Amino acid sequence: MVNLQYWVAWLRGQGAFAGLPLIIVGLALVLTGWRMGRVFIILMLAAVGAAAGAHLVPDRPNSLVAAVIGAVLLGGVGAIFKRHAVALLGGLIGTGIFVQVLAPSGLDGWLLFIAALLVFIALAAVSISNERGVVILITSFEGAVLLLSGLIPIIASWPGLFRFLESTNRASWIFLPFVILVPTAIGCLLQISDAKNHGSGVMQT
Repeated sequence: MVNLQYWVAWLRGQGAFAGLPLIIVGLALVLTGWRMGRVFIILMLAAVGAAAGAHLVPDRPNSLVAAVIGAVLLGGVGAIFKRHAVALLGGLIGTGIFVQVLAPSGLDGWLLFIAALLVFIALAAVSISNERGVVILITSFEGAVLLLSGLIPIIASWPGLFRFLESTNRASWIFLPFVILVPTAIGCLLQISDAKNHGSGVMQT
């Protein structure tokens, strides 16, 4: 949550046009993410590795070095083991969300590790059996996050509207998940329809 607050605060301090690249990339992922194929998977693994490295080593400038190492390691694994890259990505992202959801419950130590490991194994197995579906879900979710991130600098140019949305988010825990879920769901439906119209291939190469 602290990282999210920093991200929103940083975006808020940027000019309105600073959000346009995020909006463009976000829309591309939401609408046509499945077409990006394995290149996207490798890039996403690199991003997950960078985030993990920066989280494990929070002290700058060491965090930057750790982020680069994490990106190279996970990105390299995805490039070498292409057939298992989707399973790895699906398992890591799902496990990360699972851990974040459980964090406020106070569960930690070995119990949290075992639970996270079981979730990773289950999600990786599901990802292997439904590769295209996982890619569609991940690209829709990532696109929704980037799209909303790009809208923050624009909304921040209207202080009254920004304060209203900020107070709404604080008053209702479901507000933020809802505004992310809506474009994610729309993206999934559009991509599934697009994929069906272009045949039953699992992934673009």
